Amino acid sequence: MRITALVENQPLPGFRAAHGLSLYIETPKHRILMDMGPNNDYLENAVKLGVDLTRVDVAILSHGHYDHGGALEAFLAINHQAKVYIQRQAFQLHESRTLPPYRNIGLNPALMTHPQVILLDGDHTIDDTLSLFTVPDASLCPSTANSNLYENGAPDRFLHEQNLLIHGDTPVLLMGCSHTGVVNILKAAPMVPKVCIGGLHLYSPA
Repeated sequence: MRITALVENQPLPGFRAAHGLSLYIETPKHRILMDMGPNNDYLENAVKLGVDLTRVDVAILSHGHYDHGGALEAFLAINHQAKVYIQRQAFQLHESRTLPPYRNIGLNPALMTHPQVILLDGDHTIDDTLSLFTVPDASLCPSTANSNLYENGAPDRFLHEQNLLIHGDTPVLLMGCSHTGVVNILKAAPMVPKVCIGGLHLYSPA
């Protein structure tokens, strides 16, 4: 397995950085894209890294925030084969309410009906090597970084967040932002991973 960060918030010489995340994963069976960042920077970085995103066969959006799925439309414009797995609630109205005026940080709802988009309502098994799971109980070690995040006008419960398990001799857990908390994610995981990779939304910079 090979995991390549196509975009994240730490700049490297010659590459674009952005507030968000996009990971490209190659396994013996799949070419996977998890998250697409906030803009098209991940596309430019992919070219520089020799990653052909037109060959991705499985795409996953970890949750309904623009910094992880703002460039979903750009991906769908170049890749016409991958199924894109997204929790249905990811297309609800998501806002940051740090200070008025409140800011829409959600996805483009027009993409909800795209033929490549697979809307999920909870846990889902893609095949014998890939599975997705949600975290219905995020009560342990809640992060203060979530206090300004709302869904449809109410404090976000992050039922739109999903995590990817790659099964095998070394099970790997991939998380987008971990809004539900890494402790709760590990508790909800259907198996114990040996490797965990992803964002850890532990504190608020405000």
